[in-house]
Amino acid sequence: MNQNYNNERNAALDVLRNEMTFMQARMEELRRQGDDKAYLSMNRGYLNMQKEYLRLCHESGQDETNDALLSFATRKGA
Repeated sequence: MNQNYNNERNAALDVLRNEMTFMQARMEELRRQGDDKAYLSMNRGYLNMQKEYLRLCHESGQDETNDALLSFATRKGA
């Protein structure tokens, strides 16, 4: 049972990672286009997704510092 939960959690992490990568690219496009309303709207969803991703990473014991996406998302001055 525990193994099944771990598999589901890892699948959720993969989905979140892929969605966050897509959203980062889209948000960058929106920022370049100057569409602040759409950018802010997408950013709200991104932040919720990032929070869930971090929670699942912490729960699984993964080292977040080795995650390229996470290091990008949490870099200083972003």
